[in-house]
Amino acid sequence: MSALHEPNAKLLPRRRTVLGAALMLVSLWPAAASALEVSCVADRVTARAVSSGGGSTNSNSFVNVPDTAVDVTIGGANPTCVIVVFTAHTQTTSNENMAIRARLEGGGGNSTPSEYATGPGTGVSETRTAQFIFDNVEPGTYTARMQFRSISGGTTVTLGRPTIVVHHR
Repeated sequence: MSALHEPNAKLLPRRRTVLGAALMLVSLWPAAASALEVSCVADRVTARAVSSGGGSTNSNSFVNVPDTAVDVTIGGANPTCVIVVFTAHTQTTSNENMAIRARLEGGGGNSTPSEYATGPGTGVSETRTAQFIFDNVEPGTYTARMQFRSISGGTTVTLGRPTIVVHHR
């Protein structure tokens, strides 16, 4: 064997050992940690973006994010999924978290994940993106809307420049 191939020959048994260990760990992974499996066709996009706008809250309960209502009509004859992608500038302090969720008003059910926590911030504006999947949505007309709340309560959290993109059939 040439000197050029010798280092690779020594690594091959190590790679097999690492692969074997990884496969053993996968078999030990809890069944409850399974992923949401959704299969649908989302060939239409409805979006809303504003260069300013948004809002602030110190509420522990979810409130509507201004400028994020988007009317969508889900076509077809069978239930499908709807994917909501949300991006905004967020602002929280180092001792505060913000929760964000998507709603499909008109009977769209709950999304996965049910909400998204931004984590503590730096006190300055940071851009965050979250995706929410609604599965088994019946054909019809809905209003997609974003909501947010202060996790700790009493501390103001702010969203600015919201963009909501709804992928649907």
